Amino acid sequence: MATRAAMGGCQNQIANIGCRNYFGTRSGTPPMTANSAAWDGRFETSGSAEFARSAKKALIWCLRPCCTNRVSSLKNSALANAKVVHSHYKLLMATNRSCSFDKEQKTPRQDNPDSLLVEQLETAILRNAGGMERFKKVIPLLLRKAIDEVIDSARTNRFTLDEIEKTEKTYLGTKVEILLRNWLRFPKGKTLDLSIDGIETDIKNTMRTTWMIPSEAMGHPCILVKTDEQSARFSIGIIVISNDALSTGKNKDGKSSISKAGKDKIHWILQDESYPENFWQNLDPEIRRRIISHTSGTRRLDALFRYVQNQPISRVIVLGIAQQKDAMKRLRKNGGARDSLALNGIALLSGNYDSELISKLKLPKCGKDEFISFSPTIQSDITLLKAAGHIE
Repeated sequence: MATRAAMGGCQNQIANIGCRNYFGTRSGTPPMTANSAAWDGRFETSGSAEFARSAKKALIWCLRPCCTNRVSSLKNSALANAKVVHSHYKLLMATNRSCSFDKEQKTPRQDNPDSLLVEQLETAILRNAGGMERFKKVIPLLLRKAIDEVIDSARTNRFTLDEIEKTEKTYLGTKVEILLRNWLRFPKGKTLDLSIDGIETDIKNTMRTTWMIPSEAMGHPCILVKTDEQSARFSIGIIVISNDALSTGKNKDGKSSISKAGKDKIHWILQDESYPENFWQNLDPEIRRRIISHTSGTRRLDALFRYVQNQPISRVIVLGIAQQKDAMKRLRKNGGARDSLALNGIALLSGNYDSELISKLKLPKCGKDEFISFSPTIQSDITLLKAAGHIE
């Protein structure tokens, strides 16, 4: 409404100052005394493009005397008129760039009547997330955590999603739901996964190409999450579930999949973004075999940081490899992997305690819960690491 009011005021100002002169002159009527009914009607019925062209012509008419040699004969009022027209023309053009006109605004809502609800939900989600930038930063980490917790390397000796049971893959959707709801601080819904400002909303995750939707979600919005461990890419969006968004068939649980037409209705908040890859997914199988072949947690960690250098490795991976209580003790000096690595000229650095040293060595940046191993080859790096007590 504010935009339309501003547009109306802008039109009136230009009409009262510049356009009357322009159209009055074209009709043979002296400037500023023309009957304005004709052009008033034109502006009321014209589209935005026509209005912009007419406004520009009005501006050119007002400024035209400035381009002649008769500047001295130009009245002060004409100059004032030209300045006002110019300022309002700029306002018009800025408004035209920053928002859609009525016809453009209505089109998407006619195509998707649920767009207002989807927009309301997205606004609430990003509000609780702390803004789009934080949402974009945290969601990838949340998905990695959900997957790693289901794989549970530390207790199961499994390292990829391919190794987990079918029932556990179903639980992955529940894990994503729990972590997402907890982080966004929305309560659990009465019938669906969460309540976003009082709106019952479901959450569905898939590792394939579509999502299975239960009958109780019909007519309700649903947050759709898609993850791909092979490419380490994810998408997250919102859809309002309707019959025309679902396939006609149902599985044995009475669930229907999102149809091809339904996928076109998804409003993506983030699409095809990267998230931290599964460390083991793309590791050379032979190196992986060498690492996990040891029975001792300390020797496993020694092999991990010996074979995988110059690459940040998370605490989750360390816990999975050690598979012992007080796993971090297997990494420290005085009996841990650091001792044997240092004797072989391999420095093991912590993102929490050695961030400045990591930066000086120009190694990849590590988070606080990450570690990186490094074998120095130039004397300055060797001297630096020996002085810090990381190598012998």
